[in-house]
Amino acid sequence: MQRHPDNPNLYLLNTPYWKGLPLSEGTGTYVREYVDRVIEVLADANVRYARLCVVRFDLHFPQGLERPDPGAISRFFHRLQREIDNDLGSRSRRHHCQIAYVWAAERHRSTMQHYHVTLFLNKDAYYSLGRYPSIGFDFNFAPDAGSGLAHCIVRAWAHALRFRPSEILGCVYFARNGVYHLDRNSSAWGTQVRAAWQRVKYLAKARTKEYGAGYRCFGSSRTPYRPEAELMGLLPVPEGAYGESLVESFGD
Repeated sequence: MQRHPDNPNLYLLNTPYWKGLPLSEGTGTYVREYVDRVIEVLADANVRYARLCVVRFDLHFPQGLERPDPGAISRFFHRLQREIDNDLGSRSRRHHCQIAYVWAAERHRSTMQHYHVTLFLNKDAYYSLGRYPSIGFDFNFAPDAGSGLAHCIVRAWAHALRFRPSEILGCVYFARNGVYHLDRNSSAWGTQVRAAWQRVKYLAKARTKEYGAGYRCFGSSRTPYRPEAELMGLLPVPEGAYGESLVESFGD
């Protein structure tokens, strides 16, 4: 297996499948360690909640910053959990929602890096993003007082950047068709997981990541250690997915 030319601590994947999940579909080479973390977070989230809401969005820094703060992404997730707790606490019917996440920092055709983020949430708590924060259609609308997941995300990113929410609305981009629902007890669970995987695996690609620039390129929420066999037993693997690629998928 080839080492990453810009970071010898990482290995590159050039295989159609990895641990039973499809990889190569137009996005090129993947980083093995990042793919493994995405799988671990996805599997753990499916254990924590039988019904998942998976959300993809991007975080950008405001124009004009001399140097983006590499600590902003950590502050964002800490604040987001607090925002979600407060948002759920205001409802008459409350559901627990401990967030799980994966993020990747990239710089491509831009002067500053930005973050691709995937959240894994309790679907009983959040079914969708809710109303999008915006001042373009309603000047009496205050993004720092709205409810719903999208508002929580914008407020958390504003807090991480030390801005007001109304000042960074254009810095949060919610991907089109970026919400996926996974139900572990549904007969369609395998199809649902694979659909979300096709979107989430993008964060593990090798291209456009910059090493040695003073900030991390990839991160995730913590998960408990699980042996390989147990881990893969937590996800639906398509029948015949391994095929002739079994040795290539698991070998070093």
